Amino acid sequence: MGWDNYDPFYFWAYILNDMKRYCSFKEARRFARSLGLNSSTDWRNYHKSEKCPDDIPYYPNRIYKKEWIDWTDFLDVKPRHLSYEEARKFVRKLGFRSSTDWYEYRISGKRPKNIPTHPEKVYKKEWIDMYDFLGTKPVQYVSFKQARKFVRSLNIKSATEWVDWCRKNKRPLGIPNHLSDIYNEEWATWADFLGTKNLSGKQIHAKMKSFLEARKFVRSLGVTTQEEWENWCKKNKRPSDIPYSLSKTYKNKGWTTFPEFFGTDRIGSKLANKQMLSYEEAEKQAHILVNELGITSTLDWQKAWRAGKIPKNFPAQPWEYYTPKRRNRRKK
Repeated sequence: MGWDNYDPFYFWAYILNDMKRYCSFKEARRFARSLGLNSSTDWRNYHKSEKCPDDIPYYPNRIYKKEWIDWTDFLDVKPRHLSYEEARKFVRKLGFRSSTDWYEYRISGKRPKNIPTHPEKVYKKEWIDMYDFLGTKPVQYVSFKQARKFVRSLNIKSATEWVDWCRKNKRPLGIPNHLSDIYNEEWATWADFLGTKNLSGKQIHAKMKSFLEARKFVRSLGVTTQEEWENWCKKNKRPSDIPYSLSKTYKNKGWTTFPEFFGTDRIGSKLANKQMLSYEEAEKQAHILVNELGITSTLDWQKAWRAGKIPKNFPAQPWEYYTPKRRNRRKK
């Protein structure tokens, strides 16, 4: 099929149109429970057989995200979980400081099967909040002045850079993520908080070095990956005219990829494009991939691509890569 009537999300809608064929969560769970299986491994082995109906997904935990509790509930494996009191007693002994500690623990592989991954869903009747379950007190945030001093020490120049920093670094316990909400009484503007002298985002970007100057500076540091660049920014005082979020600042100003910016692009963009699948081939294989990996959104696709689960001859954003505009640009 072609791209003459292009819609930004057409590729995704087309690839995922067969997702509608799945039955409801309750129907899938009823069917799964009738099989007498005991684990997710049993389920996947069964699903690979020719016996499984087409409207039952391979990854029900991803397809039914909103209703999903866990595999013991889906398969009705008994005894499923400890009582609320027993589970809370067990978890409190682990000494977690925050819900973040709990979230990391529950996917670490150390969690016993009789402790649910989503206790708030399993123990709906007894549930109070995560603080009660973990035996911790609500986080006491530092004062507005202390938070501002900490954030300014990072040499962050915009709200976008702060969001990026929080996503990629472990934030101190007393520093909130949503600064303007927590300090709403003292809050004026991001410019005031960051010490950027009331400059707008456009003005801040205008004060940055040009793309070529920034690239020359970063290459002189010898960093070779985005992770190395972020680590360098943590350990060193970044010049105020060099942005933390390189790709966002220099978007449409010369930016292509991190390897190109760091000077580590050994393949070259033309050769890389040659290695990409044609639209027709990508369309065929994408149907297979989204079902095997349980992908239900563009975000899922990008996470899987970054994790290396999707072959590199697929673009990270196929719904953008295969547009007529991008295709014509590659021909030049």
